[in-house]
Amino acid sequence: MAEPEKVICNPPHLVTDSIALDDEAYAKHPAKKNEARWDYWLGTEDTSMRVVGVEVHPVTPREVELLVRKKRWAEEKADAELAGGKKSIRAWFWVASGKTALSVNTTEYRQMVKAGIVLAGGCLRLPLSR
Repeated sequence: MAEPEKVICNPPHLVTDSIALDDEAYAKHPAKKNEARWDYWLGTEDTSMRVVGVEVHPVTPREVELLVRKKRWAEEKADAELAGGKKSIRAWFWVASGKTALSVNTTEYRQMVKAGIVLAGGCLRLPLSR
């Protein structure tokens, strides 16, 4: 993962694998460099969250629509490439690359929640507290 400080695991071996979706797609199709693509899938030892999606991106109201498009792209990729399809991805996390500037009282925040994206703040800590 290109931004390892954005995901903290305790125990450290909880993440067993990662796929840099954006990097992989760009390497295969450099002409589509501006396509909206999700950043990562992480494989974990957590049986309730075997695979999660992680997007490290600025968190502002203007970016919500883009993140929803990126998630749709990743779901289509999952349906095409994973045995369980998009249902294999147990959670979709948006990790802030800088300050978080998205209020919970906005239409954009509700749009994000409706799309099934969880705002993790500046760092995703795995496993999640139960």
